[in-house]
Amino acid sequence: MKTAVLIAEFNPLHNGHAALIDRVRAELRPDALIVLLSGDFVQRGEPALIDKHTRARMALLAGADLVLALPSVYTVAPAEVYARGAVQTAAATGIADTLVFGSEAGSLAPLREIAGISETPEFRSALQENLSQGISYPAAFQAAVQTALDGAGGNLASCLDSPNNILGVEYLRSIIHSGAALTPVTCPRLPASDHIASASDLRERIRCGADISAFVPSYVSDLLREYRDTCSGVPLFADDLSAQVSYALQQADRAELARLADMSDDLAGRILENRLKFYGFTSFANLIKVKAFSHARIRRSLIQLLLDIRREERDAMLENRVTYLRVLGFRTAARGLLGRMGEAASAPLIVRGADYEKVCAAADPAISRDEDPVSSLAARMLGIDLFADRLYQTLAFPPDLRAEAPARPPVIL
Repeated sequence: MKTAVLIAEFNPLHNGHAALIDRVRAELRPDALIVLLSGDFVQRGEPALIDKHTRARMALLAGADLVLALPSVYTVAPAEVYARGAVQTAAATGIADTLVFGSEAGSLAPLREIAGISETPEFRSALQENLSQGISYPAAFQAAVQTALDGAGGNLASCLDSPNNILGVEYLRSIIHSGAALTPVTCPRLPASDHIASASDLRERIRCGADISAFVPSYVSDLLREYRDTCSGVPLFADDLSAQVSYALQQADRAELARLADMSDDLAGRILENRLKFYGFTSFANLIKVKAFSHARIRRSLIQLLLDIRREERDAMLENRVTYLRVLGFRTAARGLLGRMGEAASAPLIVRGADYEKVCAAADPAISRDEDPVSSLAARMLGIDLFADRLYQTLAFPPDLRAEAPARPPVIL
């Protein structure tokens, strides 16, 4: 039985995403399609436009059979961590054999070549040299590829100008390093047209109150309307976190900042030196920005402060391949998938309240605990996710529509 996993944010789901799912169905003909969906806080370092359960419903309407959540520890992270977490989660299902992702390259060949180059001593030496000069990781990685190719790989290295290509390379590297039995497949992203626009463009249109109905399937337009009216939800943007981030910054000390997953000493210093100049999330990230720190890294670090995502814990989670399979939604006709996954999975399956309790039973988050470090780390990971759920609901929904995260059931179509 062929089971494909598609990694996505769907923030929001648009015509290009729908076409990707249709293509996967038509060309790969999987017996089942699982979407591994980013949660309520995303990789570029901001809250998702709409909550993950609504986006899960969009994915099911687009043709997914089952939607799983990628833990916040892995989504609020740089590309290499995001990819490792996604590959480990897909492999943990025990039933996935194909990993699907969109890319600007639209072909595995250049991405595989770059992934191979990244394993060479020349590349590793050049990468460390570039990082020591204060260059941001994405730029340092791209320059190291050119160095490893002795300057002759300009066209190949230019692939890394595109964010989805960067993620694609990291997926391939993660599959190699983990030994996961996953066959990678990439599909080309469609160019902009009168009915295709990027998710970032659509988020800006929504921010400005523009009509996006030409760029999204009709069910997405309906869900966005329902989200605003019936569900009383509001689209969230980075600056909606301003009050929470401001408070956290005034409370933090250097030791606390140093524990965060992607915080360097230099970045912590810039944050502490400028925190009294905080006027808003976006403007503060712009104020802190220098060549060595990308905007995304700065924003992720601020969200990691809110969610208390620590470097030592995240490293241990990656090393121990810690995850769980949190079900956001499924089709009734695909209910058998849950049974298959329950039997084959190497990680806990979370569907209902009792499943959350089982994971949280290993509540001691000390990563040095010798008896059962994986269960302890999973409990800590879930605790971060549940706090992220509560924070997001506080920002997006009125009090009468908020719920403790375990009480919110999966979407079933």
